[in-house]
Amino acid sequence: KKARAAAAAAASAAASAAAPAVRSWYSVTPDGTSLVLRVIAKPGAKTSQIMGPLACAQLILGFDEEGVHIQIAAPAKDGQANEELVDFLATVLRARKSDVSIDKGNTSRVKKVTCASSGRKSEELVSLLQQSAKD
Repeated sequence: KKARAAAAAAASAAASAAAPAVRSWYSVTPDGTSLVLRVIAKPGAKTSQIMGPLACAQLILGFDEEGVHIQIAAPAKDGQANEELVDFLATVLRARKSDVSIDKGNTSRVKKVTCASSGRKSEELVSLLQQSAKD
């Protein structure tokens, strides 16, 4: 039994090493009408930073397999940071605030945020986010 368990564990480890789980920071809904972002919010920043042409107190810090890292100057209190996050993403994505919603993670730093594409391609929305990180 121990030999079988060891062989199964070795096979499982080899399979996971051969195909590592890579999480993307965004996806597109099956119907293609919305962009879904995995956001790691960093509320209560000590200093507000202005980003390129957007005079705002938020900053996209970067992208990785965990998600989009966004620094928010508003405190994580009474939904203030969530409201600022939605406002910021609507500005960056050139969308209405009503097109951006936090679907999961209202009380967590890790959030699932959906932005309706409003007839635009998801690639355009992703490009706007990436440009904002570079400014």
